Amino acid sequence: MSLFLLIFSCSSADAVVDNTEAMDLPEVPGVRVEVAEVQPSPAMVRLSFPAVVASPNDVTLAAPRGGPVESVLVQPGDRVRRGQVLARIDAAATRQQVVIAEAQAHQASEEYERLKKLGDGVSPMQLLAAETQATVTEANAEMARLAHARTVITSPVDGEVAWVGIDRGESANPGAPLVRVVSTDPLELTLSVSDRDLPLLELNSTVQFQSQALPGLVEGTLTHIGPAADPDTRTFSATVTVDNPDGALKPGMLGRVAVGRVVDEQALVIPQDWVVTRLDGTGVYVNDGNVAAWRTIDLGTYIEDQVVISDGLEAGDQVISKGGRDVTAGDPLIVVRQGVCCTAGRVNWE
Repeated sequence: MSLFLLIFSCSSADAVVDNTEAMDLPEVPGVRVEVAEVQPSPAMVRLSFPAVVASPNDVTLAAPRGGPVESVLVQPGDRVRRGQVLARIDAAATRQQVVIAEAQAHQASEEYERLKKLGDGVSPMQLLAAETQATVTEANAEMARLAHARTVITSPVDGEVAWVGIDRGESANPGAPLVRVVSTDPLELTLSVSDRDLPLLELNSTVQFQSQALPGLVEGTLTHIGPAADPDTRTFSATVTVDNPDGALKPGMLGRVAVGRVVDEQALVIPQDWVVTRLDGTGVYVNDGNVAAWRTIDLGTYIEDQVVISDGLEAGDQVISKGGRDVTAGDPLIVVRQGVCCTAGRVNWE
């Protein structure tokens, strides 16, 4: 029994030694990584803001005096020109008042001229009374003409009739809204901009607008930036002017305005996820002769998911774009893919 156990133990020991020799592995030749050679390129900031289409001139017209509606010459959807007659309110009666007032003014003026020609035959008081009467009647005639002009409702702008609230034969109340006219070409886009994005906007720059309701992009010009923030929202107002010759855009439509601005014509820009943060600083790993090397960098402007490198990298450096968080300085590298950084934030792979 003892002899059997001894033989079994020797056999087991030999088996363990043999297994250990079989598990010996060759040295790992390097860490598999992807690298991108950084080259200068324009650094462009792209921003997007919600926008509302608005009319620069949206007017609701009323008859100050009120009265019977004699005629309505437009309907919703009609395009009108500045000065075009839209409706007449009690114009016949006021026209007759003008005739009466002008006749009285003419008579008073003639009487004053007659008395002046009489010279010493007229007392100064008579002459002053005649002059006063001529002045008063002429003022009454002018007031009558103004009152008559206000009975004729005309459009103050070129635009489109959005709403008509009266019909011929009705009686309009003084000051009641009658017709609404909106300008539709050009139109304005109203934006709300945070203080962080405000420095990136530039007056008279070209932007693009995408409507939720219509296909395609519309170009516009940034024409106004508010001088102060709204006290409630803490945002700044901005206005973009867009041409709308075909009238496709309508006030009240929603969409987004895209703003692009080049902040540096020749910059080294890399994706943010290439950047490694360590206790001793921020940097990237580069390929230095198939060996990982650490480069401390200074970060500049953030552009969406990219960042401008202010210092620490030079054109031609091969930054580890994939696998950089798995290496340390001095590790041998196996480059499985190589490209050039970057176009529109993407690596151009060879």
